[in-house]
Amino acid sequence: MAKIKEIEFVDILNELPDINRLNCERELLDQKYDVFICALGFEERCLTIPENLAKTRGFKCKEAIYFEYSTNVEDNEVNKPRLTLAFRTFADSFKSFQCNEEDFAKKLREFLSQIVKSNENPKLIFDISVCSSKLLLSVMNALLELDIYLKIVYSEAAVYHPTSDEFEKEPEKWVIEENFGIARGVGKVIPSPDYPGAYKENPNLIVAFLTFKPERTRAIITDIDETLSIKPDKRIIWIVGDPHMEAKNKRKRKKMMLQINNIPKGCPTYEICTFDYKKSIKKLDKIYNDYYLDFHINISALGSKMQTLGIAIFCYVRPDVSVYFAMPKEYNSKQYSEGCKETWQIEFKDFKNVKGMFDKIGQLEIIKGV
Repeated sequence: MAKIKEIEFVDILNELPDINRLNCERELLDQKYDVFICALGFEERCLTIPENLAKTRGFKCKEAIYFEYSTNVEDNEVNKPRLTLAFRTFADSFKSFQCNEEDFAKKLREFLSQIVKSNENPKLIFDISVCSSKLLLSVMNALLELDIYLKIVYSEAAVYHPTSDEFEKEPEKWVIEENFGIARGVGKVIPSPDYPGAYKENPNLIVAFLTFKPERTRAIITDIDETLSIKPDKRIIWIVGDPHMEAKNKRKRKKMMLQINNIPKGCPTYEICTFDYKKSIKKLDKIYNDYYLDFHINISALGSKMQTLGIAIFCYVRPDVSVYFAMPKEYNSKQYSEGCKETWQIEFKDFKNVKGMFDKIGQLEIIKGV
């Protein structure tokens, strides 16, 4: 006896690669890649993986590119000499892109298309350690169009601010919008040009990945639907990060997040691991299947790097979903993160096969012997 079943997103999640520890000296010894991609930021960990690659014997890359931000320029410039020195060690050449320019996505696609044309099965490394949500989603949108070997690498910070001690000592510093905290103000709300979604006359539903500066989330909600900023209801689904920490610090950090954001009572709230991109995909697809017929789904993408990677893959499969960002006027470079605890990797290998799995979602399959 056979059964006909529709292939769902959850059916292929186990086929996607897991995140694993990265040891550059062991795993990238004498390896040759075509492109290394990263961002220049003010956090120390923007240098961790490039400098580890520079120390790795025999590792070579034809070209390295780094993205420059329009915020905190002077803070970011402090790390540029060490970053470019690392590039000179392992890359044949390197260049930079201004990632906040209007034609950034076009220039990036042109560059990547030349790489694909001039190399058979090109191999890319994308270091997402200090990528903003907007930058990470834009780059992933371009990479998902290509048939490449992709290794995503990530430097996990040793300390994330606010620590529980900092918050307990001066809670108003992190709760009151006018105070600096990890960032100050909202520059502007940006509907993602890479994930615009499809127009629907249905009411809006917002999936809000929370951050430690709630005014950015509120600005996105107001921009999408002003009535929801006045009277939040079940059309806002709040996502609280379940951090990659030992149990005691994890509880304290989640409590801080809830206190800082002051989620209205009665609103649906879920915890999603900040370190497992597949769990973000799974929850987003559950929300999608429950609500897409009745609502236009919008994502406020202000979560962790791995949550954002999950958003990128989810939206590749569900292009009718819209994504929004809210950029701060300024980041607090002195109290954002410190050091690097561990380095990690996700090895997608053959993107053509990965996209082939995505394309099967929604198709029918015959299961024999049921």
